[in-house]
Amino acid sequence: MFTDVEGYTSLMQENETQARLIRKKFRDQTEISSEKYGGQIVQYFGDGSLLIFPSALASISCAVEMQKAWRREVIVPVRIGINLGEVELQDGEVIGDAVNIASRIESAATAGSVLLSGSILAQIRNHPEFKVRSLGAWLFKNVLKPLDLFAIDDPLLVTPDAPRMEAKLERPFFIQNLPIYPSPFIGRVESLRQICQLFQESECRHLTVLGPGGLGKTRIAVEAGNRLLTQFRHGVCFIALDLIEDYRQVPQAIAAKLSLKENPGREWMQTIIEFLADKEMLLILDNLEQILEASEYITEILTSCPKVHILATSREVLNSTHEVEFTLGTFKTPNELVNDPELALQNESCALFVQKARTLNPLFEVQEADLQLLQDICKQLDGLPLAIELAASRTKLFSISAIHERLVDIFKILRGAKKGSSTRHQTIHNTIQWSYNLLSDDEKQVFCQMALFPAGFTIDSLDAVIEDLDPIESIESLMNKSLIRRIDGPEGRFGMLKVIRDFGISMLEHVSHRPDSERQFAEYFLSFVKSNEGNLIGKEQIQWLHRFDREFENLRKALELLKLSDIGKARELVSSLWRYYLSRGFITSGLKEIEDLLDAQPIRDELQAKLSMAAGTLKDNIGDPHGAQLCFQDSLAIYKSLKLRDKIARTLNHLGWTEYRLGNYNRTISYAIDALQIYDEVQDNAGKIRALNNIAWTSMYRGEFEKARDQQREILAIARSLESPRSLAFCQTCLAWALAHCGEYNEAGVMIEEAIDSLRELQDQQMIAFALTIKAHLLMREDGHALAEQIIVEESLPLFAEISDRWAVGFCHSLLYEIYLKQGDAQLARKHLGLATNIRSTIGDRWGVCRCLLDKAYLKYQLKEGDQIREILDQALQMAYKMEASNLLFRGLYLKGVLKSEDNDFIEAVTLFLASRECLRKMGNHQQALWRASINEHLEQLATHLDEDEYQRISKQPILFEKIISYEH
Repeated sequence: MFTDVEGYTSLMQENETQARLIRKKFRDQTEISSEKYGGQIVQYFGDGSLLIFPSALASISCAVEMQKAWRREVIVPVRIGINLGEVELQDGEVIGDAVNIASRIESAATAGSVLLSGSILAQIRNHPEFKVRSLGAWLFKNVLKPLDLFAIDDPLLVTPDAPRMEAKLERPFFIQNLPIYPSPFIGRVESLRQICQLFQESECRHLTVLGPGGLGKTRIAVEAGNRLLTQFRHGVCFIALDLIEDYRQVPQAIAAKLSLKENPGREWMQTIIEFLADKEMLLILDNLEQILEASEYITEILTSCPKVHILATSREVLNSTHEVEFTLGTFKTPNELVNDPELALQNESCALFVQKARTLNPLFEVQEADLQLLQDICKQLDGLPLAIELAASRTKLFSISAIHERLVDIFKILRGAKKGSSTRHQTIHNTIQWSYNLLSDDEKQVFCQMALFPAGFTIDSLDAVIEDLDPIESIESLMNKSLIRRIDGPEGRFGMLKVIRDFGISMLEHVSHRPDSERQFAEYFLSFVKSNEGNLIGKEQIQWLHRFDREFENLRKALELLKLSDIGKARELVSSLWRYYLSRGFITSGLKEIEDLLDAQPIRDELQAKLSMAAGTLKDNIGDPHGAQLCFQDSLAIYKSLKLRDKIARTLNHLGWTEYRLGNYNRTISYAIDALQIYDEVQDNAGKIRALNNIAWTSMYRGEFEKARDQQREILAIARSLESPRSLAFCQTCLAWALAHCGEYNEAGVMIEEAIDSLRELQDQQMIAFALTIKAHLLMREDGHALAEQIIVEESLPLFAEISDRWAVGFCHSLLYEIYLKQGDAQLARKHLGLATNIRSTIGDRWGVCRCLLDKAYLKYQLKEGDQIREILDQALQMAYKMEASNLLFRGLYLKGVLKSEDNDFIEAVTLFLASRECLRKMGNHQQALWRASINEHLEQLATHLDEDEYQRISKQPILFEKIISYEH
């Protein structure tokens, strides 16, 4: 802190006694106050002093107290300047650049004032007891960059008049009147960099920051002005134009901020241009959308003043000669909700919310339970700064969870006033209303109809809703007014921020016949889905799945509207959407939509059959084969009555698959053969793949692995000819599974990786999970148990659980049982076996239940828990025999043979091992290579306990499985 008694030398010459009295009062108060606030008087020099303090707050408190004391009775005319910086003490003297700057600041002060540098101000932003006034930026002698000066604004102190300030200045004119914000600037790193770069490195002289109300255009313009300050010799001048409604008042507003006086008989623009003609300045013209005609003044200034640049903010393009448009985006919102507070608050939307909340309550903290709700609030508000700040201001009244709940009525929760803001920025509704009121009648109508599209719109979809208006012209007009924005998408998409769209919906009835607009909207998307349903399985499947993704919220909106107005059309829409529901894992929600519409209008027509088949497919995929079977039987009956052969074949195939799920493999094959006959007639290769796949999976589950492998190779060859990415990936996954059982691991590994890559591109959640599970199964066969466990636990199982695929969840738990058993963790193995058993029993998966029983028996044997093993094995063998599942029979017969050997029942043990060897032959060469030696070893040991003739007699007897399985023990 530097202090100095103004005019002391002159006073000594005029009245030495009075001068000595003033000096004593000056020093006495300096010593009293500095001691009180922990200050150190480094040096007195005549009529001045140099002091240092432990904190910025202490120095300002001391300065204010001293000035107030010196203003009482005998006035001591002291100037004070304060700066923050590093200093060194050498031989009782304080040296450093910070000292020199403090001295310069003091020289700019007037008697009775306290001037601060920007570095000091930054330290007291959270101390509202000190009010400050900006005096602009000043360039002092021997100081390289302009300094922002601020004066303590107190009624008992003097605040200097910036234009009349005298100091050791190098430049005759420099202005900086940028607004001061109480909180630090957050986010916008890249946008700010781009704005500054345009002025620094290009020939840009007029940049307009564009965006809807509440986006923070003013704030980023001010921040850019601060960062560009040193680039302009004569400074940066901020001119707020939000209260001006007549563009002809703009020149006077600019002149006022430049401190120009009116020159009688001359236009303001002449005075401005004469003044700016030789100046290097940046003018920030804030809020121009309501006075677009003012762009002519911008052109005039830029044409006549070659070193002046203009940074404007507007909701609408100004179309001036030199304009470069810069569309400002919203704040970034969380891509994924996270539970880590530090990570969550790195997101600029969340950081802004917390910053605003802490201005109301400095102790505000986000509780862990509310962390994801906070992130979702920011996502729902589309990262719009004004909306986030208004929501955060509600933390005075509501918890974060309560704010989250109240976002249903977004305008109600966001209508709290921002103190100090203009009326149009006090609520979200007001700021959008401001822009809306500037539209023509046609623009208002189109704007409100655009709001019908929650997922945005294309030119074609908008054209279907608006009548007698050019969609291209309408889009261009409202984009220029920052009410809509371009959205990424190859077909050219446009959309609105949610709060703007909600406003448009609320105004729709005032400008259009709402039912007509909603009907046109719904019928467009019904036509879109019906026309493109087939593309979801064609060779352009990936592109069309992504296209449906982009339209998904629009499709949901269309379905809601059709449910209210036309149930028949709602049924049409859902019947064409089921394949998308399946591909994207929306199985449970999609099934509910279908079942609701089946009940709403139960007409025995082709559409009803299609809906029933869709319901059956989705039920099957959540592990409800019995429910699926009923749906398919209903669908088949309708198709037969209508004599629709191709549809009959499809339904027969679905019925075959449910029988497969239930372990009725003979029925599966019977249905598949009937379907194949029709598919051959109608030359439907896609249908043929499905029927052959049913047969191949039956072979797999019966343990005929090489047969299944060969069948899957045939299926894959057909799939390659169809050029359907999903079908091809599915067939590759199935073949990889079969190859793994045949010991052909290298080919299986290549096949499954290709499938996973394709499915990730498709974003087919269910199929990704299935392919990953098969990859884990393959890794288990190659002793990669740890990685297999990671894949199932972290990827497959969560995906299956999310889409409620119970069959697949049960399958995953069975694999985890195998993994943990192999790793020697019997407790975890038992846990997952129990989960698998419960799920597979619930959904009627006979093969799965049989496998679980065999696993349970084996686990008990490993743990030497002898109780019930034989009963469990007998039950499993009965099930396996009925299903003709050689692989399951083998496992059960082998273990039972081991038990009989241990019981010294050698004759029956030989019979069981011989029967297991017979099953093994059906399982292919690889499985025989794995198990043949073990079986032969058991048989050789048993032969030592039997008479040779008796052993030969048993060996030559035919294997009667029915008799072996039905033994009573």
